[in-house]
Amino acid sequence: MTWLYGVVSRQNPRRPTIINLSLGGEYSDTMNQYVQTMAEIGILVVTASGNSNSDACLESPASAALAISVASSGRTDEFSSFSNWGACVDVIAPGENILSASYTGEGALIKSGTSQACPLVAGLAAIFWESSLRNGTNVTIQQLAETMKNNVNTNLITNTPEGTVNSLAHASACSQPRVNSAVRMPMSVGLFVAAALVSVALLA
Repeated sequence: MTWLYGVVSRQNPRRPTIINLSLGGEYSDTMNQYVQTMAEIGILVVTASGNSNSDACLESPASAALAISVASSGRTDEFSSFSNWGACVDVIAPGENILSASYTGEGALIKSGTSQACPLVAGLAAIFWESSLRNGTNVTIQQLAETMKNNVNTNLITNTPEGTVNSLAHASACSQPRVNSAVRMPMSVGLFVAAALVSVALLA
């Protein structure tokens, strides 16, 4: 995280930046402070909620207040049994049986986890941000985060744990023509296109 913060904070002039953190561990004030600092300098942080079937507020960076914490759902719109849950989850996205890149050089693999769900939300945020800038609108990080949390399909995910938002990520937040906002998630083609547009990806 120290290296990552150093890279993005030295951009001059600082370009719009979204960081996807497909990683996590036990609660850490230090980790959460990195997220806070990056958000304060205008970087949007999207993070996996975790795969422990436990309270996301007990892990970092999922518990960081200014991060968008993403839980996982399956192909039939059920809350993933492995996904973390609770008040620190901001949005849900598809995270089961996702075609994924391997950091070990094994090529493409089918994987499941909140590490697969959160890049989809990061990609949607990137598309929305680019579209806003193209239209002459300079949105703040706070506005961008609220857009991703509010432009969702609600009460569609079954078996959502009590105290967890029932908010499925939706491509209607984006005005990019190639994203079909009329197609309801989870398997919207636009969402998978969006995943390729994440600015920074750390694979765990």
